[in-house]
Parts: sequence; C-alpha cells; structure tokens
Amino acid sequence: MCWAGAMDSSFELASETLARFAGLTIPGRQVQRVVNAFGKQAASWMQNRQSTPLQAPIEVLNIQTDMTGIPARPEELIDIKGKQPDGSAKTRQIKLGCVFTQSLDDHGNPQRDPFSSTYLAAFCDRTDFAALLWSEALKRGYATARKTVFIGDGAEWIWNLVSDRFGDAVQIVDFYHACEHLHALCAVLEPDEQRALTLFRKWRKRLKNNGLPRILHDTSQRLASLGATARAEAEAQLPYFQNNAARMTYRTFRRKGYFIGSGAIEGACRHIVAQRAKLSGMRWLCSGAENVLSFRCLIKSNFFDDYCSKYSQAA
Repeated sequence: MCWAGAMDSSFELASETLARFAGLTIPGRQVQRVVNAFGKQAASWMQNRQSTPLQAPIEVLNIQTDMTGIPARPEELIDIKGKQPDGSAKTRQIKLGCVFTQSLDDHGNPQRDPFSSTYLAAFCDRTDFAALLWSEALKRGYATARKTVFIGDGAEWIWNLVSDRFGDAVQIVDFYHACEHLHALCAVLEPDEQRALTLFRKWRKRLKNNGLPRILHDTSQRLASLGATARAEAEAQLPYFQNNAARMTYRTFRRKGYFIGSGAIEGACRHIVAQRAKLSGMRWLCSGAENVLSFRCLIKSNFFDDYCSKYSQAA
C-alpha cells in the first residue's frame, strides 16, 4: 500500500492498482491513511540506517541540492511570502538532496554510477536540512572520499550550507543555470534579438572555457554605452557571476573529470516531487506531502525492500 500510494499518481489510482494486480479492495483514502501512518517511520529509518562498509575510499562523491514548490492547502500558506501579485503564495518550498558516485566513460567523461543515487526531501530550514544531507553523505562515504563535488544552482542558501557542512568540497555552479543568467545579460547588452543570441553563443563557449574574467571585462566596457535603465538591469546580473567566479572554472572542472551540471537533482525535482505532488488540482498538507515523498525517496534510493525487511523483523 505504501509503495502504490507513493509511486502512483494519486491514492485513487493506487487503490485501482492494488485491485487489478493484487485483487485487494482498498479505498484510496485507506491507502492515504496507511502512507501517513508509516511515512515518518520510513523517513526515520532512512536517516538512521546503518551505512554499508566500503571496500575502498570513493574517488569522487557527488552531492547536489535544490528546492521546488509543492501546491499547498490554504492553512499551510498563512504568512508565507510568494510570487502572487498581492505577495501571497500558492506553494510551499521543499528541499531535496541527492548523493551519488561516478566513474569515467571511455572518453574520460563522468557518468553517474547505476543505482548509486540516494535521495532525501524535507520541509525544514537550511540548518536542519544541512544536518540531514551531511548525515546521508557520511553514510555514503564522505569521511573517506578522495574528493567531494557539490553542485548547485548558485543560490546563496546552498553555498552557506556547503560552508557549514562540506567546507572541503569542490563547489560548482550548474553550467546551465549560469547560462540562463548569461542569456539574460546578453539580452540587456544587445537589444537586437539576433545580435543578443549571437553574443550569447559566443560568451557561452567562452564561459565553458574559463573565460568569465574576459566576459566581465567586456561587459564593463559595454555598460557605458547603455541607457540608465539597461545599465541598471545589466549591473543587476553581475553579482551572480562575480560572487560565483571561482565556481565557474568549467574547463578546469571538466579536465578533472567532474560534472558541471546539476542534472541529478533537477531530475529528482521532476521524478520524485513533480510526478507525484504537483499534478493538476493537488493541494497538500506539508505532513502528507512529506510522508509520500519519504517513501518515494526510499524507493528511488533502492532501500524499500531493506526497510520492509527491518520493519517485519521488528514486528
């Protein structure tokens, strides 16, 4: 019931799945109650499970994190600031983390090791989430890993988390988020759409080859010719690059065999959260969403059978 309730797109569909494949007549509301009854236990088991002894230190341990919004019920949105015209919110932000190992393919490019990813999701502040992610990293071999790589989208809370818990990690801003900011900068510097696109393509290649200092220099040269409004818009983009300059030496990172994209956590936002908790008409209590997502993380981390085995032994 917990598997079906977490992995099907609704509790009603989970009910139908159980009826069709197991011959069990269980209402969707009952599936929901069971998921809520065991969700906290599943999350606790995941957080407190024993780590598997490693045969050798991990060469590169990857850690990624992000936030995504979940449509919430009105009582969960009181005093929550959002992006609606009146400042209200329709969603609550949940934090996700992903830890995985990598190897290199025949061309020397990094590839995620199959079945090596573990996930966690929680509604909590940065400090508490940092503790959860650090605990998961320790279980995955962070203490003895030869190198740890932390990739994020450039948000300040992520790098504060890294400084608190993963100070020795190589920090990388996701290349594709950096390109989004670069595209916005080029659109301001070149009002003509085609010329802006040409400039973006040129600077994107430059950025990938450790050319951020030159981009910033050329931008400063162009600012003088802009009007006051355009200059202010361009200058608003600059701190993102200036504050993250050391995290954008992409050619160096690639030569060392590191990922430069946060595809693992971006994918998790879709296949763990969006495909279950962000469908049309859904409105969640935070507790209910967290229970469902605890099981989805458990399943996607390939620990569901281990959890069930431990639980049945305890029973």
